Amino acid sequence: MLASLTSKFKFNKEESLELLKGLIKPQTEYKTIYIDKKTTTINLNKSEKIDIILSPAYYWVREEKLPVKYEFQAKNLLPSIFDGILSDGNYSYSTYKKRSDYAKSNDLQNSSWLVYAYDDTIISNKLDSLGINDSSIHSIYFAQSELESINSPIQIDEQEALVKHDNILITMPLSLTNDAKDIKEVVSLNRRTAHSININRYRNLPISEKSINIIAVTLIAFIGLFLTEFIMNKNSLKELYIESAKITKTYRLPTTSFELNSMKKGLKKLASKQEELRAKTQFILNAPLIKNEHLSLLELKNSKFIVKVNLAEAKRAEAIKNYWQKEVSIKSIKVKDNTLSAKISL
Repeated sequence: MLASLTSKFKFNKEESLELLKGLIKPQTEYKTIYIDKKTTTINLNKSEKIDIILSPAYYWVREEKLPVKYEFQAKNLLPSIFDGILSDGNYSYSTYKKRSDYAKSNDLQNSSWLVYAYDDTIISNKLDSLGINDSSIHSIYFAQSELESINSPIQIDEQEALVKHDNILITMPLSLTNDAKDIKEVVSLNRRTAHSININRYRNLPISEKSINIIAVTLIAFIGLFLTEFIMNKNSLKELYIESAKITKTYRLPTTSFELNSMKKGLKKLASKQEELRAKTQFILNAPLIKNEHLSLLELKNSKFIVKVNLAEAKRAEAIKNYWQKEVSIKSIKVKDNTLSAKISL
């Protein structure tokens, strides 16, 4: 476009650049506030709108390779990705494909996604404590999405900095970094991305007729998206079922949930027995021996421990016997030549 303008109107370089700038609509800039656990106050005008960047303390993030093409498909997998990792809370999820992998839109094996989990209640409570209302918020972002392109350390305050570890932004002591850039400078020089998130603030607001119409239209749109998603997921589900069958065959797993639950129950029972065995073994080994005494034999045979202890003197056998009787069942015990021999039942 610049070339056509300069050739048609014969503008010089500076005039052409000025004309091009006038044709491009600039992005509205908002004051950006970085919030972490230690943030207690902010300077905010009542009529001012702000962008908020949340520190890594307010979200969980992982880089994952997902066998999907579209973002809405990836979101369905997020709860299972974080299963067993998150503490109790009211979590929402967000994801987007890594910037460097947008060219791989059809490569389901190699495309990487950044996946997030965050507790709406914790974030909402923090915003409330800072006196930030919904009307003051333009957008909310994670530090990972907004500062991902910065490779050098970013100084947050006098004690801490943000650094990259395996492409994930983490917080660490400022004293362990070199040449850290000030976060205000970094934020001012980098425009916000499209990866904002929504926080449910649980506000009980009256709903107008206009709002009801908007909600109805939105629901209809969601139904349309759901039907589209259902159709597009058929092939993805088929691939997952095939992969599940391969895993079952490779590891010779049962094919029914009844058999799987039975196997799981058996393994739990075996693990419980092993834990009990280790506990009893540790208890026997912890017998109150004194100087010149030591355990010379500990053997498990026919569901019984065979134990021998070299004693400093024969009368010490009574003290060891009294200790063992607190937790285990002694089937037989005798002392010969200052050697205690015992059989202990499981």
